[in-house]
Amino acid sequence: MAPDPIALQISLPELLGLPVSGEARTALWRLALAQGLLREPEQRWPLHLALARSCGQAATSAAADGQWQLVASELPEALGQYQQLLQLDPAKGAQVRQEGGGLLLKLISDAHGAVLADEPLEPLPRAQLCWQAAGWLRQWQRLELEAPEWLAPVEEQVLREGLIGLRQLQDAQELDGEGP
Repeated sequence: MAPDPIALQISLPELLGLPVSGEARTALWRLALAQGLLREPEQRWPLHLALARSCGQAATSAAADGQWQLVASELPEALGQYQQLLQLDPAKGAQVRQEGGGLLLKLISDAHGAVLADEPLEPLPRAQLCWQAAGWLRQWQRLELEAPEWLAPVEEQVLREGLIGLRQLQDAQELDGEGP
């Protein structure tokens, strides 16, 4: 027989400030949202914002460590939370788009650095990262924010390097007799 569940009551500020590990904290935040007890947008806003920022931080930390698969799992969660924020309070749309856009720009910049690093990635991971960065660029463009000066050359380099990586893969396959 399963033990009876217990119910705890905790204020929103206490929930946001619990001194627990990042994963446990975000799991608690998700649980609080999933329970549906926070009905008012102003009650849900701080949790969605905290989740967006937490997942965004996890994505940028993963990018700094070159863990691009982890970035690919954390970023959609962060962007989904930013989307929830836009729906909860359209009046704060500019602030939310700016913050979400900043996250995308940071990851685009990190990907660009990884693609052009002194010790380059292997052709397949390099091409995949360029493809991911191109997707992030498209997402950023949909936000309709003013582009920083550095973005156009970075976009061009990422796309060019992605194509070069794909071409290298194709050439290697042809040499191995696996032609198109």
